[in-house]
Amino acid sequence: MPTVYLYRSVRATYKLIGLGLLMTSMSVFVVYIKPMEWISWASLVFFGAGLAVGIYQFFDKKPMITLNEVGIGSRSLGKQWVNWEVIQDAYILETNNLKYICLHIDENFTIQQFKSFWYKTIVKLNKALGFQELNLLIDGLDYDNEKLLLLILLLSKANQQEKETLLLTNNT
Repeated sequence: MPTVYLYRSVRATYKLIGLGLLMTSMSVFVVYIKPMEWISWASLVFFGAGLAVGIYQFFDKKPMITLNEVGIGSRSLGKQWVNWEVIQDAYILETNNLKYICLHIDENFTIQQFKSFWYKTIVKLNKALGFQELNLLIDGLDYDNEKLLLLILLLSKANQQEKETLLLTNNT
C-alpha cells in the first residue's frame, strides 16, 4: 500500500533552536547581572523550555501527517484516521501566521461524539472562527501547502486505483 509521509521542516526546527539559544543566553546574562529579579529567572525558564522543545523536535523523526489509500492520519488526531470517503471539502485557513488545512467532513462522521464538554465547546468556537472540527497544522511541514491541499481533495474524490496512482506519484 503506497503511503506518503509528511515530516516537520528541518529549517523551522533550526530556527527554533537558534532563537532558543539566543534568548536563553541573553537570559543567562540578565540573571548574572540581576540575580534577584524574578523576571530574569522567568525569562530563563521560558526560553530554556523553548530551547528544549526545539531540541526535542530536532530528534523527533515521526511523520506529522500520513496519507495512504485508507485515509489521512495526523499526530494531532492521535490514533484516529479520517477515511477519504467522509471528507467532503478542504481549504487552507491562515491565522496568526499559522496555516491549517480545514477538513469539512460528513455530518454522520464526527469525532466529538466521544469527547468532553470542553472539547465540544472548543469545536463550536473553532467553527465560529471559520475552522472545522478537523484541522491539520501544515505550517511547519516540509511540503508545499497548495500541493498538499490539492492532493487531499483529489484523494477524497478518487477511486481505489486512482488513489494508488496519486500516492505513488506524490511520494516524497
